[in-house]
Amino acid sequence: MDTFSYISNAEPGYIEGLYNNYKADPFSIESEWKKFFEGFDFAVENFSSNGDNHALIENKPSSQENLQKLDLHSPVSETTITEEFKVYQLIQAFRLKGHLISNTNPIRPRKDRHANLEPEFFGLHQNQLQQQFFAGTFIGLGRATLEHIINHLKNIYCRSIGFEYMYIIEPDELKWLQERFESGYSNPVFQLDQKNEFFRS
Repeated sequence: MDTFSYISNAEPGYIEGLYNNYKADPFSIESEWKKFFEGFDFAVENFSSNGDNHALIENKPSSQENLQKLDLHSPVSETTITEEFKVYQLIQAFRLKGHLISNTNPIRPRKDRHANLEPEFFGLHQNQLQQQFFAGTFIGLGRATLEHIINHLKNIYCRSIGFEYMYIIEPDELKWLQERFESGYSNPVFQLDQKNEFFRS
């Protein structure tokens, strides 16, 4: 079974149960879920529906209240968390397998390695492309449309340089590389004289 194939079948009630467990004890759930809920809470608390970076709520409510009683312009529900997690797993998939579809062969198209990076593989659909997701925070975009998130990921991981680094075990090393790839280091712009110097080297 593919690493992410179960995501499209995730039940909102199941994810809400995990969220409740996380609120009670963050270390009682798997690290991947913990990381997601930490990022999700940060995004919900710091990005309003129009993308402004300010707190949505002054006094953070407890579990169920946090899901149902936030600002009406930021519909956070069981289903919302499920959809956000799908986008988060799409981001993780690009980090893990984006190099499989990067354009690294100037002679012929890449062989199909079945990277399965299409939104539909994660239970996301074309009619959601203009929907905004807090998961954009995980790649430095803040709340962003699904289309913007996908284009940003393709621009980082699927151009003429491929990155394969998710196998790294040391968390600090992994985070260091990831932050640099996703903050623009992967797409430098060189002037003509620099390109000529590279060519002569």
